[in-house]
Amino acid sequence: MPLRSDTFTGSPYATITVIGLGLVFASARSRPWVAVAMLGVILVCQLLFWPARFSQTGWVAYLILLPVPYLLAESSPVRHRRWLLASVIAGALAVAALLTLPSLSMSGVWGTINGQPWDAPPLWPDIATWTVVCVAAALGMWALGSRSARARREDSTSASPLVKTAPAAPSIAPPEGLDLLSPREREIFVLVAAGMTNAEIARRAFIAETTVKSHVSSILGKMDASSRSELIAQAHAGGLIGTGR
Repeated sequence: MPLRSDTFTGSPYATITVIGLGLVFASARSRPWVAVAMLGVILVCQLLFWPARFSQTGWVAYLILLPVPYLLAESSPVRHRRWLLASVIAGALAVAALLTLPSLSMSGVWGTINGQPWDAPPLWPDIATWTVVCVAAALGMWALGSRSARARREDSTSASPLVKTAPAAPSIAPPEGLDLLSPREREIFVLVAAGMTNAEIARRAFIAETTVKSHVSSILGKMDASSRSELIAQAHAGGLIGTGR
């Protein structure tokens, strides 16, 4: 078992942590629940295994998580936002614990930023300070992401060229989750709704077929659909304009 001084400037555990947090950041927009699950595993492992916690590399790596609440709030389906927000707050509390609690670890070895034991006088103010900082930062980024998502929804409903109102039913609403799609994903959604295959979409949009598959997977998640046929049904129900072949 390495000592705290052995892992202060860096360790293989910290390197693995950085890679894991990078994957959380990369998947937060397109696969929010996958990102939350990965983050939970990383934080729990760090809480239980102190060499994975305490190094300069590990502490700086938490900055990677700062944009994650923003990305989750901006891209997650409306029905999942409450659970994702709870997960964000839990993650912020876990990070605060990792930065301050001395022996929340199976090894029981000290290793916080201040390197103090439980009975150290400045310990509890540090715990309170870092808890407030981490939770406030997470909620602030979530609020910014929510504002961005709300602005996109307003823009989508007021000026989206992809949705039309049927003459006999002027109150037809756009498919749920359409506002969460990026411009490129909306384009792919229209082509899927027109019945095109991935290969046909790739030729039409001048992108690789693997890229089309990735976009379709993201669209399915954001629109809470399990298959292409559900996407097509949502497009017809919402009055989406087809583009043809």
